[in-house]
Amino acid sequence: MATELHNAQTTSRYITALLMLLSLSTVDAQAGIYHCIEDGITTYSGSPCGNQTKEMDLRVDAPAQRSRGRSNYEGMDGIINSIVEERHRAHIRRLIRDKKEQINQLKRRRNNEIASLQDQQRYARNNTAGAAWYASLVAEMRMVSESTQAEITSLRSQISELQQQLQPVR
Repeated sequence: MATELHNAQTTSRYITALLMLLSLSTVDAQAGIYHCIEDGITTYSGSPCGNQTKEMDLRVDAPAQRSRGRSNYEGMDGIINSIVEERHRAHIRRLIRDKKEQINQLKRRRNNEIASLQDQQRYARNNTAGAAWYASLVAEMRMVSESTQAEITSLRSQISELQQQLQPVR
């Protein structure tokens, strides 16, 4: 048990010494990290990846610069903020895509319901007592169209609000 305690203390000293040594040295990133935008999607890569590629500055400040009040991780903060912002923007784009798909689903459902009602209208026309039934089918088609249009308008409004969130702050 005493040996385990001694080993733990020794390991702790080595880690402390290593951390102190690292904090006194200047670290430059040897491999670049590139901010890439392809088809409206932002990625980060270890190599350039297209026309809209920007190399990220990952240098860590030297101790002399830290003493002037600058953070050793200032460059990393910017990268982390960029990643968080891009994830948020990607989430908003997914929400917009999902709402557009909802609109398409609503339109398909509306078209199917109206087609079914139109089939019923054909039967109503061939029936002498079908005039009242025909009129009720027309009213039901109008109601289906209006309710679907209200839902589509609401979704388009939500899409517009989301698209405004994607606009850069000026």
